[in-house]
Amino acid sequence: LRYIPVTSYIPSLEERTLEEKKELILSFFKEEAKKTGRKINISSSVYNRLMEYVFTGNIEQLKNCIKYCCANAFLYSKADGTDLNIYLYHLPHSIIAATKANSTHDEESRNLISIDEFEKRKLSDIIIEFYNSILSCFSEYQGENDSINNILAKCYSHINKYFDYHFYNNKYQKSKFIAIDKAVNDVCKFISEKYNILLPMNCAFIIASGLQAYLQIGSALKKWEDERNKELDNALDVLKKTSCKELAIAEEISELVRQNIDLSLFRIDFILLILCIKCCNKDIGINSILGMILCHGYQTASSIADATNKLIGRHTFEAIDMPLNTKVADIIIKLRKFIGRRFMNKDIILLIDMGSLEDINESIKEISNINIGLANNVSTKLALDVGFQMWQGNDIETILKSACEDSKSSYKITVNQKKEEAILFISDTGIGAAERMSELFVESMPKAIDAAIVSYDYYRLIKNGKECDIFNKYDVKLILGPVNPNIEDIPFISIGDIIAAKGLKQIKLILSRYLAQEDLDIFNLNFIKNFSLLNVVKHLTILNPETLIGYIEEAVIRLQQITGKKLSTKTIIGLYIHISGLIERLITKTPIESYENVAAFETESEKFIKPLREAFKVLCNHYAVEIPVGEIAYIYDFIGY
Repeated sequence: LRYIPVTSYIPSLEERTLEEKKELILSFFKEEAKKTGRKINISSSVYNRLMEYVFTGNIEQLKNCIKYCCANAFLYSKADGTDLNIYLYHLPHSIIAATKANSTHDEESRNLISIDEFEKRKLSDIIIEFYNSILSCFSEYQGENDSINNILAKCYSHINKYFDYHFYNNKYQKSKFIAIDKAVNDVCKFISEKYNILLPMNCAFIIASGLQAYLQIGSALKKWEDERNKELDNALDVLKKTSCKELAIAEEISELVRQNIDLSLFRIDFILLILCIKCCNKDIGINSILGMILCHGYQTASSIADATNKLIGRHTFEAIDMPLNTKVADIIIKLRKFIGRRFMNKDIILLIDMGSLEDINESIKEISNINIGLANNVSTKLALDVGFQMWQGNDIETILKSACEDSKSSYKITVNQKKEEAILFISDTGIGAAERMSELFVESMPKAIDAAIVSYDYYRLIKNGKECDIFNKYDVKLILGPVNPNIEDIPFISIGDIIAAKGLKQIKLILSRYLAQEDLDIFNLNFIKNFSLLNVVKHLTILNPETLIGYIEEAVIRLQQITGKKLSTKTIIGLYIHISGLIERLITKTPIESYENVAAFETESEKFIKPLREAFKVLCNHYAVEIPVGEIAYIYDFIGY
């Protein structure tokens, strides 16, 4: 110790095996039994809580916990009693609070167990006994055609009993087992979907139990495996003769498990996996030809293979994605490794994206005992043609000849005209209002620009969005109007912002692509003059603008007073413009597209409809009109209540 310093790592209680934790619990209870001179009985609920609880203070905390609950039970027991019964309520409060106690005192009393009567058998004994029972079934195999089914039936009976033991007696699994079980389940689910096979519920659990046993009692299992080498070889030989497809799928599951959690299956667990697959699948449809797609680039081969497999409805192609600078020699190494695990396939069809067929063909001659067909310029169409013919049972030459002839490329040229740029005007009060605003905009221009000024129907725009025909005809650079139609990627400026002296900077930025600086200065002066509130309202209606604005102003002020909601300047200006067009339409009886679900609005928004009618009473009386509920709904949306 003086010359070679030694660091000894002592694992925490949670890192130890369940078997060891159980033995520690029982030994501490036995110590308390000697001290008190009583026979100690514990309820199954107490035992489960102690097994489940994470003792951050490790063994010392576990020991103190057991001392505490024994002292607690002793305090309230009869002085002349011979037994000491431990129930949930004797445990420390921290353990009771951390677990869900769902048993009653009566139920616990019925489930009292003496610490002397606890199961003495070790986990390793139980597992090894199970493995021995499986191997004994294969010793009966004599090569008769029907005897394999009898062996499978006996094996599966043992598997179910073993599953039941774990399921009912080992509920307090540690988090590490839960993680292993989930990883194995994910692999089994993937393989089940890939080959369209059924894997029983206990399959993943049995395999996960074997991997967990490797972590807990690996040395004992390794010793057992060394002693049973001959019997294991015999069982695998039987399965190779009778279950080659199942064995190949088990190989793939085993490899995926190893890649995911870096644990390898014992040979006996591999045998169990084959049995689980075989017992639940009478006929596994695996093609005698293996299809492979090999492409350069990230996920290129994987994407084609995935799309093809989904369209065919069966797993047909594997994929190998290769970096762009991969050499032919590296490709061959990968192929050889991949093919080495696929002995159930007699032939391979390899579809590649580019490269010399001659060079690759010479290199793949190194891969022996298998026929390989090769085709380049792979596409989803070529892969589909090949895949469908593979499942029809055609040979390699027939498949490739037919598929390559059908995959000739064709071309068509589409000449796209450059779309004219445009500035769009809309109005929720009708197309006429949009046209009159666009006229004001054109009047502000010092000269014509290389962009169309277009008026468009607001309601068609919000209904169809980017699907509107206007976007097929024009490259729209800007939309102006009272209400934002929310068209993705196209800027919008509200008329309310323009009148409130906002938004002009953005308009000038758009126009700078068409006008020089001196022309922009002229536009600026004209625009400010033309887009005053009075001038806009004058262009929107045939009514006297001064009188109309006065009544609208009074109505908007009254609406704010009644509802108690203060409106922004932008919203008020927008209301002036909207209501100007609204009153004109009501007077001239010009129809507008009706509000969707107006009945529902009327039912749900009565608290808004009544105040608005009251606020607009003087305005409506003056012009002898009544605002319908559908129009009130649009005002409601505009204000944003």
